[in-house]
Amino acid sequence: METPPPIPPPPEPVALASFRERALGFFYKAKRLLKEYGWVVMLGVVVFSSLFFWQAAVKGPYYVSRARLMLNSPLALPGNSAFQEDRGGYIGTQMNILLSSRVQDRAREMITNPLVCHVKFNVILEDSTVLKLTASGSEPSRVRAYLAAVIEAYQEFKRNARKQAAENTAAAIQNELAEAQTEISHTEKEKVEFQKSHNIAYAREQDKASRENLARLKTQLNDLSALCDLSRNADIDSLPADAEGMLSAGTLKSYRQLKSDLEAAELELAEFSQYMRPAHPKIIGLQGEILRLKNAREIYRRQSRASLSASRGELKNRIAQLNGVIAEGEKSALEFSRELAEFEALDGRLQRAQTLYEKLVSSAQEVDLSQKLATDLLGVLEEPTPARCSPGFYAKRALLGAIAGLFAGAAVLVLISLFDNRMVCLEELAAEIAFPVVGVIPAQKRKKKIPFKLISDAKARPAFVESYRHLRSNLACLKTPAPKVVSLVSSIPGEGKTSVAINLAIAFNSGGAKALVIDADLHKGRLHEILGLKAAAGLADILSGREKFDDCVVSYKRNLHVLSHGSAQNSAAESTTEIVSQERFSKLIASLRGLYDVILIDTPPILAAEDALLISPNADATLFIVRANFTQSTQTRAALGMMRQRGIVPTGIVFNGLDLKHPNYQIYKYVDSYQRPDAKTKI
Repeated sequence: METPPPIPPPPEPVALASFRERALGFFYKAKRLLKEYGWVVMLGVVVFSSLFFWQAAVKGPYYVSRARLMLNSPLALPGNSAFQEDRGGYIGTQMNILLSSRVQDRAREMITNPLVCHVKFNVILEDSTVLKLTASGSEPSRVRAYLAAVIEAYQEFKRNARKQAAENTAAAIQNELAEAQTEISHTEKEKVEFQKSHNIAYAREQDKASRENLARLKTQLNDLSALCDLSRNADIDSLPADAEGMLSAGTLKSYRQLKSDLEAAELELAEFSQYMRPAHPKIIGLQGEILRLKNAREIYRRQSRASLSASRGELKNRIAQLNGVIAEGEKSALEFSRELAEFEALDGRLQRAQTLYEKLVSSAQEVDLSQKLATDLLGVLEEPTPARCSPGFYAKRALLGAIAGLFAGAAVLVLISLFDNRMVCLEELAAEIAFPVVGVIPAQKRKKKIPFKLISDAKARPAFVESYRHLRSNLACLKTPAPKVVSLVSSIPGEGKTSVAINLAIAFNSGGAKALVIDADLHKGRLHEILGLKAAAGLADILSGREKFDDCVVSYKRNLHVLSHGSAQNSAAESTTEIVSQERFSKLIASLRGLYDVILIDTPPILAAEDALLISPNADATLFIVRANFTQSTQTRAALGMMRQRGIVPTGIVFNGLDLKHPNYQIYKYVDSYQRPDAKTKI
């Protein structure tokens, strides 16, 4: 026996190609689940609707009384704002008050014999300003009385709440008034005592005079400081026109006259130099005069620097004296300012206390007036109507029960879907199994008496026929040379091994190959029954040595032979596992290789019997059959695990019973829409 190929690693999850395919696949599974377990939903609808109807019949009909409350527009009255409620979220607040246990309990207290009052109350918002109140119960008189009591209890609650708020506000205002009055009295006494010990009028006059004198002295100080700064770097040429006090008036005047004469002489020299020679007596005289004037100017400048230095010392002394006078004046003015500040602080505190007292008095008056003028924003628009029997009460209860049953059934379906791990589409198959899919067999409608359909009688099912032709071609391409002996295995019964085996044999036979189908399910083989053949000796008899192959094989049609399971089911001498494991089975297969072009072995399920694991090593190829919407992924993984332990690797997967109604596999219908064979067409 040759070494089996390496086992591929576990598959990676395969995502659908697009969101559309995922959505269509989800709706298909939901539709199929509903079709399969729809009775659960119907049972829930019937049970819950019956239960609700029975409950309504036992309790009797309900009577309903209605009333309406409307949001009024408040009058703009003076003083009517202290207890005006905020309209933002007002309706929602009033709905909660109406539904509160405090109002409900108070309403029950208002009704005679409240212990027998079983009434349901509800509030809904009809529009933005109207509340609809509904009371329902089995006693019409108590229903209306209860609704009226709820409205009265609500109004009483609002009045008490407003009254309590007014009393609390008035008490708080009175406390504040007492404190304000005490503050005014105490501050007035302090003010009188301060006036007795201080002359406020004299202090104000002295403060004003001190401020004016200080302003005048500071102006003089600024002027002297400016002259002192000017004399530090100035000379007689840079003195301003108003600086004559820093030099004697005659000196400054003589200097300015000297400068004027010098400028005139220089201009005259420049004018004469244009048409006179330098040796001219006039030119020589002007030059001598200019030199004399310049010497005199320098003398004036030296004298002015000495005078400015002496003036700067005198200015500093005057500035120092003036600073002392200003310091004394500021000290005196600060004392008067302190007295006035203390008096003004007392006066300001008194004025604030009086202002607060006046506001509190006004607030107390406003509270009193608001309590008298305040009205409820929510008024009665429609009084409670007489209680009438609710129309369609029983139908509504039954409908409500049907809706509850529908949701309960849907919940059960969701729970079933969470535990349903059956593989429906190729994507789910690929996510669980890493082996290649060599064939996809479409699902076929079957009649009760016919276990499955054969491609030989497929008159109008081209897709079904083509699927086996593809499987036949894929088997020929899997290995070189093409496998002669093919075993068909599955995890559990009912996955379609027998139907795939016989139909695949018919497909090989239609292509000119001589085919043999062996029913190796020695436990519950039914191949001869399905093909309409009589029970005869078969595989078990050959392996036990009771019969020969030529005496057991049956010709189903030309070049297509069938070997049934035989009589192993009735033999107690040895188990089927012992029969299959004998060396004669391997010799039988080896002897048949030369007689047939292809041999198909139908084995029992792997999870039901060990026979398939003993038979498959004798085959050239092993096809693992998985039935769509039938085989669970856990069963498939368990069967593949058992094959892996024995070193058996499936050659390929055959996905049997694929529903062509699946939205992602509409392409498989192309063959049906393209090929239209007539009744005489043969495979």
